[in-house]
Amino acid sequence: MEQQTIDLHISDVIMPGMNGYDLVDLVGQSYPNTRVLLVSGFAGRADGNAKSAHTAALLAKPYSATTLLHRVHSHLFG
Repeated sequence: MEQQTIDLHISDVIMPGMNGYDLVDLVGQSYPNTRVLLVSGFAGRADGNAKSAHTAALLAKPYSATTLLHRVHSHLFG
């Protein structure tokens, strides 16, 4: 059976039912090598737990398509 991977996980921080940091931890249980980019309209890392807060990069809203493209490229290719 082929092992599936997730190269990059992009999520908002504030969501109904689960915050982005908790989602990062959940995805990380099955895909531990996944790179993470969280986006937020808030300056702080509200409700982030210690594990996710140290492994997830944060992109502040609003952002342009060019900024998002650069950040995705940076996360995937260094």
